[in-house]
Amino acid sequence: MRASILALVTACSTACLQAQVYPCEDDIECVVDGLHGVCHSSGYCAYPDGRCTSQQRFGPAAGGGRAHDCVPTDSIGGESQGETQSFIDGSETASGSSLASGEQSTATDGCGGCVDPPNDCFAPTGSCGADGCVYEPRAANTACVIDDPCVTAAECDGAGTCVVIEGMQCNEPPGPCFAAQGECEPDGTCSYTPLPVDTECNDGNECTFGERCDAASVCGGGDECPQEDPCMSSACVAGSCEDTPVADGTLCGLAEADRCCAGSCVDISSDGDNCGGCGLQCEANDICESVSVTSTCDPAP
Repeated sequence: MRASILALVTACSTACLQAQVYPCEDDIECVVDGLHGVCHSSGYCAYPDGRCTSQQRFGPAAGGGRAHDCVPTDSIGGESQGETQSFIDGSETASGSSLASGEQSTATDGCGGCVDPPNDCFAPTGSCGADGCVYEPRAANTACVIDDPCVTAAECDGAGTCVVIEGMQCNEPPGPCFAAQGECEPDGTCSYTPLPVDTECNDGNECTFGERCDAASVCGGGDECPQEDPCMSSACVAGSCEDTPVADGTLCGLAEADRCCAGSCVDISSDGDNCGGCGLQCEANDICESVSVTSTCDPAP
């Protein structure tokens, strides 16, 4: 009688310890203790396992004899049927290693190695988390690359974002009739806006003055070495204007007595240093005065 009772208890215990079967309809139903699975087309949850050819293994609550078995690859687009390795119960695997209940393989973790960070501002190698690979942000001020030809320097902000610290400098216009500051185009070249027609400009020739921009954005039309002083002559010599005095005695004003002397316009009718002509000085205590010259003299009184 005692043996029968013991057999009954043993049978009951064995039946009670068997895992219950739970079907699923959505991936959200396959999250257990932080482990995220997917709801397989069979209607049961499957979880990442790099030891399976399909990279997925049915959970312990899968029905139809699927519990702990690798998901067949042909059921998710593969070709072979997959293995029947233990997943949850810690039994020996085909590779000779065992896993504790609910533990993922640390060889691949189902993340593919975690060597593909989002950008330069994350560590090159990450770790596998519940939702996939996790990468640590690189330190602030670490140099990074932005795929933009108009960006010449960039740095990480410490939170995983690569920010621009220096852009292309467009400050070399093609000529004086274009805006001094241009804009960087998507191909990395600079473009400059033409200045309005008739804008004053400098063609770079030191002997020309008064140049202006024309409709073709060309600077020109200036006068060469213009001279406003009537007693000086200006000419372009070796790339620059040089002034030289005109001949003495050259008329330089409205009055007949306005004459050029040594490059200056003077009134020779009143200038003591040029009295009556250039270089003719009055004697001491004398002053230069204009006098009438006649060929005859009236008789003395």
